[in-house]
Amino acid sequence: MTTGWNEVIPRLVHDAKSLLRKPHSKAQLLDRRIGANADPEAKALLDAVIGGHLELGRLFTRVGVLADAMENGTHSAVPLSAVVLGVKVASNRAFADNGASWECFSLPDCVVPSTLEIALQELVDNSLRFHALVRPPEISLQCEVENTTLRLDYRDNGTGWDPAYTGRLFTPFERLDAERSGLGLGLAIAKAIVDRAGGTIRAATTAQGSQFVIELPLSSP
Repeated sequence: MTTGWNEVIPRLVHDAKSLLRKPHSKAQLLDRRIGANADPEAKALLDAVIGGHLELGRLFTRVGVLADAMENGTHSAVPLSAVVLGVKVASNRAFADNGASWECFSLPDCVVPSTLEIALQELVDNSLRFHALVRPPEISLQCEVENTTLRLDYRDNGTGWDPAYTGRLFTPFERLDAERSGLGLGLAIAKAIVDRAGGTIRAATTAQGSQFVIELPLSSP
C-alpha cells in the first residue's frame, strides 16, 4: 500500500505544529517571567525565538492550505457575487489600513466553485503586499462569460515583477522580492485552486502594475 503526498502533508503539518507548540509556550512563559527587568540583549534574543516560532507556525499553516488546494475532491458551487462579496468583507480592514480601493466592473449571474474566494483573496493579499509605495493600491476586477467559460480579469497598480521571472511566479516558495514579507505560497495556492476547478490562470506585468486572468468552465446553476 502506498501513501500519497495529499495524505502525508496534512499529517506532517499537524505533527510539526504540535512539536512547535511546546517550545513556543515555554518561550512565552519565560518572557512573562523575566518581564521588563530582563537584560535588553537577552530580551531581544527571546523575542527573536518567539517570532521564529510564529513564522514557523504560519509556514506550516500555509503549506496545509496549499496541500488542501491541490487535493482532488468535491467543492460546493456558489454565486460569483457571493465570492466577490466574501473577499471584499475579508479585506475591509487591510484596504482601510493601506488606503486601497477596489472596483468591480461587472458580475455575471453565474455560479463558481466556493474555493474561488480563496484564490481571489490570495491575489488581493499579493496586491497589498507588493503595492507601489508612491501611490495607494488600486485593484480592479472585470468578469465576463464567453460561451461556457467565465473570464476574470484582475489587475492592480502595484510594483509588478521582472518579466523574466513570470514562468516562476506560481512555483511554491518562489519569492521574487526577498525584501517584502511573504512565504512564496500565495500565488501557488491560487493556481492550485484554479487548476483543481479545471480552469487556467496566467499572469502579466507592466510598468503600471500586474494582471491575472482566470478562466473557469461554468457548470449549470
